[in-house]
Amino acid sequence: KNEGGCTCIATIGDMVILGTTEGLIPVFDVNTQRPLSLWQAGNCLDIMNSLSIECIASKSTGQGEICAGFSNGRASNFDIRVGEITCLPPLHDGSIKSLRYFDDNCIISGGSDKKVKVWDRRKGFYVPLQIHSGFREEISGIYPVGHHVIVTAGARMKVLDLHSDEEDNRKKPFKLRNAQGAKESSSIAGISVMGLSEMLLLSNEEGNIYS
Repeated sequence: KNEGGCTCIATIGDMVILGTTEGLIPVFDVNTQRPLSLWQAGNCLDIMNSLSIECIASKSTGQGEICAGFSNGRASNFDIRVGEITCLPPLHDGSIKSLRYFDDNCIISGGSDKKVKVWDRRKGFYVPLQIHSGFREEISGIYPVGHHVIVTAGARMKVLDLHSDEEDNRKKPFKLRNAQGAKESSSIAGISVMGLSEMLLLSNEEGNIYS
């Protein structure tokens, strides 16, 4: 079967996990560069079989559990060690664009509905613990850094404190400024955290890098 184009990537230990436009999850061994398995991430619901996987979240603890987000706002919990799948209720109106584990029990999702939602896996995925809105564009990235979460949406970003009250998180998303002090209009492409220093590196679609 055609695995489709690659839409996202995640890692667990020596394994590389891909998400594809056909809703498949190929798993590869980094050391041998050989495929380990190929799973259908959405086969617990027929409607999900042909939907694209938009994002994958993997646990930092190195276990085999991942969460895959689909283009219809649904998601699946998935154990790649045994192929066990648990389909979840709709998380967003529209596509799920980003998923991240904040800790072993907390998952953060961002969607094309311009919202960020925080979920507790132990309580199910029917009512989010928190909903953060105010973004002008769809959510493009979620990056946990310590007790904070950096959210990117187009050219703007916002820093959320999940342990703080709602008032502290009402600040509007902001744009990066270049060396001349002008606001950047190019979309943020990615953020990386540099080791224990928690120094941030940001890049945008024009190829500029900020720290």
